[in-house]
Amino acid sequence: MTDDVYFTENLDEEDLYRLHIYHRTDHEHSYRQLQSLYGRVNADQDVTILKQVYGKRVLDVGAGYGNLSRRLLDSGFESYAIEPNRAVREVAMAWHSVEELPYSIYQTPFKNGFFDTVILRECVEHLDMPKAMKEISRICRKRVLIFQTNLNPLISGLRGILGHQEYNPQKLRYYENCAAFYGFSSQTVQFRDILAFPLSGGYVSHQLVPRERFLEESIMKTDAILSQFLRKLRIDSMVSWRFLLVADKP
Repeated sequence: MTDDVYFTENLDEEDLYRLHIYHRTDHEHSYRQLQSLYGRVNADQDVTILKQVYGKRVLDVGAGYGNLSRRLLDSGFESYAIEPNRAVREVAMAWHSVEELPYSIYQTPFKNGFFDTVILRECVEHLDMPKAMKEISRICRKRVLIFQTNLNPLISGLRGILGHQEYNPQKLRYYENCAAFYGFSSQTVQFRDILAFPLSGGYVSHQLVPRERFLEESIMKTDAILSQFLRKLRIDSMVSWRFLLVADKP
């Protein structure tokens, strides 16, 4: 076992990558992506998440590059971040001066009910969710936010074509049921990211439109208008790339 892994069932680093719990990432490519359209998308996603944070004390699970944690801190929250991957923790410190603690969500040092809100931003596909939710239920007194890929038929089919693999990919209903089982039974869902995200390429692909500020801003505005229109038609879940599940303890 390497010192990158805490409480992860005796998996070594090779196993973590083989099982797609960790992903091999080109950090330079990710940095370039954040300087263009995906950076705008990423920031707008974080605004959506921040608007749903309950209380003051927040945990960012699988905090990755630290973008969200930095925004939480800058917004005045008492924010903690955990990330078991040492290489990613080092990037988070270098890019955002975010100190991520070297824990997984399966077993943490926090007291019962320590957090008002726990955020899982695009990390649940890397987790054993029942085991994670058991610990989250212990340390979180009120709200869990799950922001993740919306595995509708369009996106599931595209993943198959591209050969994109995750450790534990699940549809929204799975996360709703899992959260409810562990006490977070009062739930709402928001769908978003119809146009700008796929055009941006995210972290793993390349931007599909020219890297020009005016064009990127126009795409973001078009995405917002389109999302609102499809939400009124109640078909946004069929074409959106991301969802935000807001789940509370009654």
